[in-house]
Amino acid sequence: EQKQLLQDTEEMKQHLHEPLDAAKQPRPTAFEGDDLVYDASTGAVMAKGNVKITQIDGHRFITDEADGNLKTQDVDIDGKAHMLQLTPGLQRIKMDGYRTKYNYGTDTGTMEDASGKVDHQYVKGQRIEFYPDKTIIYNGSATKCSAKQPDYHISADKIEIYPKDRMIMTNAKFWLGKMVLYTKKTYIVDISPNAKSPQYPRVGYDSDDGAWIAQNFEHPFTENLKAYFDFKYTSKYGFRNVYGLEWNT
Repeated sequence: EQKQLLQDTEEMKQHLHEPLDAAKQPRPTAFEGDDLVYDASTGAVMAKGNVKITQIDGHRFITDEADGNLKTQDVDIDGKAHMLQLTPGLQRIKMDGYRTKYNYGTDTGTMEDASGKVDHQYVKGQRIEFYPDKTIIYNGSATKCSAKQPDYHISADKIEIYPKDRMIMTNAKFWLGKMVLYTKKTYIVDISPNAKSPQYPRVGYDSDDGAWIAQNFEHPFTENLKAYFDFKYTSKYGFRNVYGLEWNT
């Protein structure tokens, strides 16, 4: 799918009547469908049947029916939509959802009852907002496990994903299967390329503990003093946590 989108946008570039200017608005966009109606005076487009809306910088929507405007660069999809974003400088997004509104000019939009992948995070949300510098998920969850029913995931009232920087979760709950292990009011995850701390709990199995899930947390108080909490839950013994204070000279 990604290869096809890159191939299609490259073909669009070859058919431009003038050189592509990244700063020029509106950006070239192609509407495809079995039934198309276009008003040249207003820029309005109505498309039905096998609809593809492709922007030249690597952004595409696939749906059955959509309304849009080539002048204002708005897209309005009331039903189910599939979104793929490979735009340079933005997060790589692959998402399915409903009631989508998006503006190609500002790279902003919303999608409801959505699920998919934002960079390396598998996410779900009641509502997802897209911005050039971040993605915000409301009443949703995130995990790095690709399974339909992941062994572990984190849910939160609000999840903010800043590409190659950090992920901020508000009122986060850490789940093992259908059981909530613990909660945190604010949970910040380092998702930068050189992140040192694990992003999510580690999961494994050994003969001593059986199946287990573990994660390490630290909170600095001063340059020398920090609190640590080594969380671990095992199928044989339940919680086997270690916590305390550490002083570094």
